[in-house]
Amino acid sequence: MPNAFAKEQREIFLKIIWSMLNTPYIYGGFQPEHGIDCSGMVVEGCRAVAKIKPKEDFNAQGFWDLWSPNFQVDKPLPGALAFWFNELGHCYHVAVCISENFCMTADGGSSEVDTLPEATAKDARVKIRHVNHRKTFPKFVDIFRE
Repeated sequence: MPNAFAKEQREIFLKIIWSMLNTPYIYGGFQPEHGIDCSGMVVEGCRAVAKIKPKEDFNAQGFWDLWSPNFQVDKPLPGALAFWFNELGHCYHVAVCISENFCMTADGGSSEVDTLPEATAKDARVKIRHVNHRKTFPKFVDIFRE
């Protein structure tokens, strides 16, 4: 029998993530009203559905370390997290899957994007992208898996 609470958490998490579509990307940003980065977007959604404590904060690598041992999956459902790694195996980016092939991602900038004018100039914002939009294919974690 499916876990109704996990299903509701997934649905609410996705509504929160969708509400951030087109929010400006600001490196280190953690408040949607002022700009957000990839991990800030995930933190916001996870706090809202009690997947992390209100004061907890993680970067992409921190989320991977927290959840990959128990929640890694091959095929993502909407709400699963997608993680990308550099050639040294360090996780540098996280996004939220909205389907098996697409994700909601806060990117388009870099660590140099720290103002709204820079974000606008570089089209750095929360956007929908194919999961293959980076040089490597991501690994997936489903924190709502039953």
